[in-house]
Amino acid sequence: VQYICNNSHRKIELLSLNVNGLNGPSKRRRIFKQYVKLLECSKLGKLFVSSASQKKRGLALYGKEKLDPKYILADEDGRILMVEIIIKLKKVLLVAIYAPNDHQETFYQKVHMLLLQVDYQSVCVMGDFNAIVNKGIEYKSESKGKKGRRMLPKSCSNLIEEFRLIDAWRHKNPSSANYSFYSNRHRSWSRTDMVWITPDLMPGLIEAEMEANVWADHNPVFISLKGAARTPRWSLDKALLKDKKFVEEISKEMQIFFQINKAEETSLQNVWDTAKAYVRGLIVTYSAKIKKKKKQERVTLVEKLRKREQELQADPTKRNLRVQMNTLKHKLNLLDTNELTKHTRKNQWLYCF
Repeated sequence: VQYICNNSHRKIELLSLNVNGLNGPSKRRRIFKQYVKLLECSKLGKLFVSSASQKKRGLALYGKEKLDPKYILADEDGRILMVEIIIKLKKVLLVAIYAPNDHQETFYQKVHMLLLQVDYQSVCVMGDFNAIVNKGIEYKSESKGKKGRRMLPKSCSNLIEEFRLIDAWRHKNPSSANYSFYSNRHRSWSRTDMVWITPDLMPGLIEAEMEANVWADHNPVFISLKGAARTPRWSLDKALLKDKKFVEEISKEMQIFFQINKAEETSLQNVWDTAKAYVRGLIVTYSAKIKKKKKQERVTLVEKLRKREQELQADPTKRNLRVQMNTLKHKLNLLDTNELTKHTRKNQWLYCF
């Protein structure tokens, strides 16, 4: 769960991602190398976990401090985690789940019972449901005649019906045939990762997207909800001080500024205050250009990756597409690593006017 500041408004992003285990040394190194510093940073928020006694499964949820996250419940199997957050003075229960392959009827009965016990009006259930809702557009196999993916059991349907839960992604993408998981073993695609919300949260639903699978085994699924308005505090990105082009442009502009605004014509304090406001405007403009360029670069890479994924889903015989996908993932990993390093430094040092 994360607060994202967009101009003068806040929006809340809820993201669900099944990493499908971190026991593999190479996978663990790759992920930890990119994210360990960020995960250790307090700016990410409070950490809540539900872990099993054996190192087989578990859930982790980060909640921003401004959302006032509170631990409510976690089961002993590492499959259910409940955390309360505050959205516009409203208590919202986040329920992270990791459904088992077997005995799903019993599992969803347990989730249903726990939800009745904690008694919340606003609920968001997210995670890997290990089943699908619609075989027609949520499952595809390379092998003809192969048995289809498991459908959500009756107990899950009862849960959805009683709490009037709405599939956020499907609501925004009513006819899209996108998938969140590819099974190498069965050579099939399915949409098992979902986010369901109660009707009272629907008016605040801004978007629901399924991102490209960059380094995990599942595609990240996220939704964004409207938050409270605020004016963010401006701070200088220290990395800009190492940008030679930036330093040259700012130095040149400031020389011109002080030549035009001489101290003898007004007080030194007024000149200095005006200079600070002026240089901040220059920095904001320069930063916006850089940010826009990097954002567009990432958007382009993600779009290419999603396109290759969809092309492979349409025609699994095109094996060369996997090579192209791996190249795109590598470029995205490098881009994300640089951004994470920058954000980590920013969280440690803030330069403010």
